Amino acid sequence: MDELIAKVKDILAKEFADATVELEQAHPAKKLAGSLVWSGFEGMEQIERQDCLWKTLGKGLAKDEQLQITLILTLTPRELAVSKET
Repeated sequence: MDELIAKVKDILAKEFADATVELEQAHPAKKLAGSLVWSGFEGMEQIERQDCLWKTLGKGLAKDEQLQITLILTLTPRELAVSKET
């Protein structure tokens, strides 16, 4: 799982400049989960963000690797700050 985490972080760092990527193994599913915080998501609907994310992952990951990802939240820095306040 560590290799997949490193690979996904690398792919996302190249596509989403200055983004913060947090990934971990989700228990008990043993799948990858995390968040992608990027200022470029500002003004985008969640569906657009997820489309962007999955198109990027689709270019760099094999199908079996993609199936190991359960959830990656897509947030702006402002949204992350607000979520931490509550």
